[in-house]
Amino acid sequence: MFMYHAWGSQNAWLRQIAARNFLYLHPDTATMHAIADGDWVDVESAHGCIRAQAKFHAGTAPGVVWTWNAIGKQRGAWKLD
Repeated sequence: MFMYHAWGSQNAWLRQIAARNFLYLHPDTATMHAIADGDWVDVESAHGCIRAQAKFHAGTAPGVVWTWNAIGKQRGAWKLD
């Protein structure tokens, strides 16, 4: 969990090796929504929409999805070179 609380997100080296930001979900949740491991999915809320690649994760509770908030941001979001 090197990006926890975004402390590591300011580290340019960590951002290079963790450039992909998956949307983690339980395999049962994916089955309920006809999502295959590796599919691209849209997640919408009242605040906006993100597009992320689904990744099965048995440790995620069924009915829950999660992703890092510290990586995968638009280029320039952290004003890094």
